[in-house]
Amino acid sequence: MPAPIAFFAYNRPDHTKQTLDALALCGGAQESEVYFFCDGPRPDETDEGISAIEEVRALIQVQTWPKAVHLHFQTDNIGLAASITSGVSHVLEAADRVIVVEDDLVVGKGFLTYLNAALEHYQTETRVMHISAYIPPIDPDGLPPLYFYGQASCWGWATWSRAWKAYKGDASMLKSKIEERGLVDAFNIDGSYNFMRHLEKNIDGRLNTWAIKWQASVILNGGLCLHPSRSLVRNIGADGSGAHMKKEEAEGMHGDITDQVELEFPKTLTENATARGRVAAHYRAERKRLEVKPPTLGERIQNRIKNLLS
Repeated sequence: MPAPIAFFAYNRPDHTKQTLDALALCGGAQESEVYFFCDGPRPDETDEGISAIEEVRALIQVQTWPKAVHLHFQTDNIGLAASITSGVSHVLEAADRVIVVEDDLVVGKGFLTYLNAALEHYQTETRVMHISAYIPPIDPDGLPPLYFYGQASCWGWATWSRAWKAYKGDASMLKSKIEERGLVDAFNIDGSYNFMRHLEKNIDGRLNTWAIKWQASVILNGGLCLHPSRSLVRNIGADGSGAHMKKEEAEGMHGDITDQVELEFPKTLTENATARGRVAAHYRAERKRLEVKPPTLGERIQNRIKNLLS
């Protein structure tokens, strides 16, 4: 049987519809049980915001899914981190596995087929803790269709109840454990991206996120994360509508997505060094790109005047 789907939404009806439409086209969608989790309005929510939340809920309620549908609509706002962690935990109280989708992800048609096959294949392999449908746009040439790479990517993913028990929400404790075990460089993908900064921002209150804590929990447990060589997911939320991703940051995080992935699982439980190296190189290139900020309008005008006067 396909794993149940945990679908998380809030106040973006256009994004939600695109995600639901793409998900419905996936093989296995019609046989999948779906849990919808919708966060409630913030205390200072505007009338426009409340209207958008109501529109999302109405959109979800008119969806026709042949299997069971479970609606969990929050009265109050508990935030994305609490919504996802409590929602995943809720599903895993009734099932031994779950597929997680947020309201700003457009998925390829083979998304569910891949995740369900991987969940079944590694069901009893405790070292495998996370199945990702996303990979940054690295060159797939020479890489196998599927491989292990040490990041618990959260744009379309799946896990088991046995693995989710390892999730810890204490960012301070996770940071200390990573430092104590000398895992900082590994956690930061060989120093290519400062994931530790995300833990630090959760500690001092600048962020309230869950995915970085899951990634830390996985690495501290020696977990493996399966990825495809070509992404089956595109994030459409980096348009100013989301809370944690800026448009300029997302520009380099996507290539073309695929509808299918060859289900050729790795023969050994080891991380693919070539894939890790390519992702690290990609992160370094992105960091350099973002450091070179384009000139502001005022700077462009000043440069134009200088050119005219020279």
